Amino acid sequence: MVEPFGQRLSYHLFADQRAFLNIPNFMDVVSNIGFLIFGGIGLVHCFIKDEKLSWKIFFMGIVLVSIGSAYYHYAPTNSTLFWDRLPMTIAFMAMFTAMIGEYINPKLEKPFLIIFLIVGIFSVIYWHLYDDLRFYYWVQLAPMVTLLILLTFFKSKFTHTYFLTFALISYVLAKVVESNDRLFFELTGNIISGHSVKHLLAALVPLFVLQYLGTRFLFVIFVNMVLLNGVCHP
Repeated sequence: MVEPFGQRLSYHLFADQRAFLNIPNFMDVVSNIGFLIFGGIGLVHCFIKDEKLSWKIFFMGIVLVSIGSAYYHYAPTNSTLFWDRLPMTIAFMAMFTAMIGEYINPKLEKPFLIIFLIVGIFSVIYWHLYDDLRFYYWVQLAPMVTLLILLTFFKSKFTHTYFLTFALISYVLAKVVESNDRLFFELTGNIISGHSVKHLLAALVPLFVLQYLGTRFLFVIFVNMVLLNGVCHP
């Protein structure tokens, strides 16, 4: 229902363009370190604990976001932006699939993972080839709305799901400061821009997911533990 629209070239004109140590746009480049740290720790956790494939791909995507986003901000163009958005979409689709498996039906995880990854990757390629962002924006928006619905109206079989709510809030805040890039830069006395803060806030998403995976219990185990504790310690 929306007319095709492409990537505005003004998008690449970020507020903080200061160079340091011969690195252009230094703050926007190095602020991606959080993705590398939390994505790497999460990936190690997933292999040690043998988490679902969706969670493994999610954290792998987050690690690749740190590389792709740093590469893009080093030389912001539509061509380098492709390598920022591609791993980001992979992480989105993997988390979306993992949530469907945990909130609706675990049997849906593997077939949906393949479908959603293909759809997500295709949306980035379609934008890159035809400079039409409609499909890519839908791929970003639809999972976020669906995740909000799942967290609000569905029950997970696991505990500590509030960490997922924190992750969603962090992402929303990241989008807010991103859209106020120059304003945030001015309000902080040209110390840090909204886009750099966006990277730091968005990096909290894998951190909260990691907290969720590391502390969750199956509800049946959790209830039995509470009941047993009540019996043993009246």
